[in-house]
Amino acid sequence: MNHPTMPLGTVKLFRDAVYYSIERSPLLLSAKLVLTGQGSVLKALKGARSRPTSPLDLRYWSTTPYRWGDKDVVKYGLMPTSQHRSTLPATLADDYLSQAMQAHLDRHDASFDFGVQLRKGTMPVEDAAVRWDETESPFVTVARLHIPRQTFRTPERDALGETLSFSPGHAKPAHTPLGGINRARVAIYQQLSAFRHQRDQRANIA
Repeated sequence: MNHPTMPLGTVKLFRDAVYYSIERSPLLLSAKLVLTGQGSVLKALKGARSRPTSPLDLRYWSTTPYRWGDKDVVKYGLMPTSQHRSTLPATLADDYLSQAMQAHLDRHDASFDFGVQLRKGTMPVEDAAVRWDETESPFVTVARLHIPRQTFRTPERDALGETLSFSPGHAKPAHTPLGGINRARVAIYQQLSAFRHQRDQRANIA
């Protein structure tokens, strides 16, 4: 599997994507990228589209960097290690990924290796669109995630999920998110969470 990048890897591109998606039209964003000579961003976005068999089969990257103690900077990776793998159904329902996860966890545990990739040399912090070369700095496994067999598709779990919030800023100082994209994400996620919970009249659980 190829290492993904974040085509909208700078604050300006990220801001434009949010603005045009909410206030204008994604087609206008596409036109702007083409007219400003950034057609490669559109190509990268198209290439990022896929039909995964299950979220439990995927490899994940943080893409953006984080502090690692007092001196180092890393990106995170989560590599699937489950013995069981799902297959793509002939018909893809809107919730087929959730169905695949439940089918997996009905009979099998799931597991991942959690790794960190140390920043070396001139690997950029501010441009998340630039890949950090894994041949120069390979991911090192520092922990393992184990997900036991369980039933998670219940009304109670669905209701709990609607009250939860996520923020990359929810971290200890030693693991502070770095770079403009992360700073933008912290602010945007906070505003979107507040809007969603106010709209749904739900309490927020961070």
